[in-house]
Formats: sequence, structure tokens, C-alpha cells
Amino acid sequence: MEENFSHNEEDALSELVGRFEKMVQEEQRFFFDSDEFIEIIDFYLMNNQKEKLKLALELARAYFPLNIELEIREAQWNILNNKKEKALSQLQSLHDVYPDNADVLLSMAAIYSEMNKHPDAILFLEQALEVDENPEHVLLSLAMEYQQIGHFRKAVSVLKRLLAMRPDDDFVLNELAHVFDSAKRYDESIRFFTRFIDDHPFSSFAWFHLGNAYSGQKKYNDALEAYDYTLAVDPEFSSAIFNRGHVFLNIGKHDLAVKCFEETMEIEGRDEGTLYFIGEAWFAMGDMDKARQYYLESLELDANYVDARIGLAYVYNDKDDFESALQHIELAILAESTNSEAHQLKGDVLLNLDRFDDAITALRKSVLLDPQNVDAWLILSEAHLHKSGFEEAFEIISEAERSLEEIGLLLYRKAVYLFDAGKLKEGELVLLEALSIDATELDSFFEYNEELRKNAHINEIIANFTKNH
Repeated sequence: MEENFSHNEEDALSELVGRFEKMVQEEQRFFFDSDEFIEIIDFYLMNNQKEKLKLALELARAYFPLNIELEIREAQWNILNNKKEKALSQLQSLHDVYPDNADVLLSMAAIYSEMNKHPDAILFLEQALEVDENPEHVLLSLAMEYQQIGHFRKAVSVLKRLLAMRPDDDFVLNELAHVFDSAKRYDESIRFFTRFIDDHPFSSFAWFHLGNAYSGQKKYNDALEAYDYTLAVDPEFSSAIFNRGHVFLNIGKHDLAVKCFEETMEIEGRDEGTLYFIGEAWFAMGDMDKARQYYLESLELDANYVDARIGLAYVYNDKDDFESALQHIELAILAESTNSEAHQLKGDVLLNLDRFDDAITALRKSVLLDPQNVDAWLILSEAHLHKSGFEEAFEIISEAERSLEEIGLLLYRKAVYLFDAGKLKEGELVLLEALSIDATELDSFFEYNEELRKNAHINEIIANFTKNH
């Protein structure tokens, strides 16, 4: 019955708009009451049909010059045409006369939001919440405004209140998950969605967001389990399949990642992002030819897809085809000049070509764009080592220590430099510091200088540390 009612409403609206357009086309005069004009105007507003909207407004205002709903629509028309100050003046006049009119308050909030005056928008939304008989759409707007000014707690509180009213509304659930993710509040997200699932065990979106929260915490087994439950509820939930692929990439199960990405494309169709990630999986498995194939397929769909272009440059760099790598990385930078990784890779390629000054310039650009790019700092120090020797390379490491928040990898490289320079006691202290910060990155120490694996003293340091920790 509800579906039939909805269809009947749509048919009635279509007939109403058709009658108005026939009147205009045939230059006749049909009668429309104020409510009918508002329906016609709202239809044109929703569909952004500006010329027809303008004409409907002019006729409606001529017939009903004192109708407040039409005055509000006229202000909305001015907002639509970027006449914000005029709209604000109109709405302020209406607010002076009708201070408790919910539509006026909501329109005031909308225009202040458009003007990036979010605290003012919030003020009017809070007033609207007190007088609006249907507060749900007000709560959603209020949550959006709190997000704009970074008031995480208030946004979450409003969305939870809204979700209590509309527990089956996946849009609200997704917005709440977005707030948790943006603030990186994964613990809180896990607690909320776990409790929500207790009451709504068949909510595929709740399971999906729980999986994302676990993934954000690098609790990959828990994430996979949550995605499995998502797919048990909805086997074609493509985002869950795609995110499972990401988890498999992160835990080194690259063949399973490929299967997930291929399954995603069976549901969603081929797209440049999924093709790129298949390329990433093949790259991680060391199959450069397959990686190249998928990066190229991604670029066929979007020639400016920067990640695929960078991936292709990595492939050529790995194959020692440095000129081709440089060509592709220049195209990536042309498409996105502020991409720190692109400048980092350019520096690495130039270093491989023994173009030390050019490499240093590119790497300086990389760390300027992203001071937390540890790989760029490490390659920059290496470029200085090749150009000028130990002292300058060591200075770069010291500079990086002042910039980076996580310095574990940096300390392993610093220890290598010290051992190579014969400063054994200093090297030992730095190596112990690196081990205490992140022992899982020890391989990076040996990868830079394989000869150190044979050093009995270093092996003894590592063995003693492992024994005592």
C-alpha cells in the first residue's frame, strides 16, 4: 500500500508540473494555489532547473506576495544563484517577523553553512531543533556542521540520537562510521558497532564498519571475521570484498588479495582503482610483468591516475630501466605536483642514474611536502652519502630526527652509518635504541648493508637484546 501511495504521489506531482509547463508553453492561465506552486518550485529546486524555477517563483510571488513559504523559496533561489548577501537579508527580515519558524531557521542555517560560518549555522539549527515537528533532518544537518568545526564528540552524540530514531537508516550509520574513522577513534568505533550488532545482528553495514575499525587498528584477523559476517548477510557487498583484499595485502596473502579484487570487479565492473591494487599485489609477489599489465590497464581507464603511474615507475625502476621510470614519474608529477611519494621516487631514480644534485632537489621537495615521509629522508641521506660522504649523510639523519614522529627506521640507518664509519660504540648504542623502539624493523638494518649480518659483535648485541626482552 505504501509503495502504491508513493507512486500515486509521484504521478500527481508529474501531472502538476506538466500542467504548469503546458500553461507556460501555450501562454495560457491556469489556476494554482500556493501549495501547488510550492510543490512545483520544490521540484525545480531539487532538479536544479533554474530557468523554470525562476519563472515559477515570479508567477507564484505575483499571486501570493505575502506567503512566507514562497519568500523562503525566493531566498533559496538567491542562494542557488550565489546571491548570498541578498538571500541573507531576505531571511533575516523573515526571522525578525517569524523567529520560531522552522523553515526560516533551517534556511538561515543553510546560508551560514554555505558562507563557512559554521558556528552561526549551528546556532540556528539548535533553535530549529526546538520548534521543528520533524527533528530528524535537523539532527543530520547539525551533525554535519559539528564535523565541519571538528567537534567530534558532539557530532557523534547527535548521530547516535538520530540513529536511535532511525536504527535501520544505513546512511546515518555510515555517517557515524565516517566520524569515527576521520578522528581515528577506532576503539570507540569497535565498542559502538559491537553493541549495535548485539541489537541488529543482520546489519551488513554495521559488520562492515566494525571490520574497518579493526583494520584501522591493524587487528587484521578480527577485521576479516567482521567482513565475513558482512558477506554472510549480503554476499554481494562489494566494499567488504574489496576491503578484505586490502587486509590480505597487509598480511602478505597477495594471491587472496587478487581474488578479492577480481571478485569486486565481477560485481562493480572494471575500474582504475581496483586494477591498480591488483597490480600492487602482483608487485608484492615479485611478478613485475603482471604488475605492469594491471598498472597499464588502470591507466587505460584514467591516464591521470597517479598511483598507477607511480606503480609503473616502480616497475621500471626495479627492472633497472631508469629512463622509462623517470618518464612515468614525471607524468605522475605533472598530474599531481604535490605528491610526496612521486618526488621521492624521482629522487631514487635519479640517484640510480648517479645524478646526485637532481636527486637531492627532488628528495628535498618530497620531504617539504611530507616531513613524515621516512623513505624520502633515508634516500636523501643516501644521496648525500654518495655525493659528499658520511658527514653530510649523517647531518641529514639528524635533521630527519627533528622532523619525524616515528624514528625507528631512521635509527637503524643511523646505526649502519656509524658502524660503516668505524664508530662502533656509538653504533651499538643507536642500534639498541632502534631495537627498543621497534625490533620488527631489524631487517632494514641488514638490507642496507648485508655484510653486517656476518659481524659477530653485532649479532651478539642483537642476541643479548632479544634474550633480555
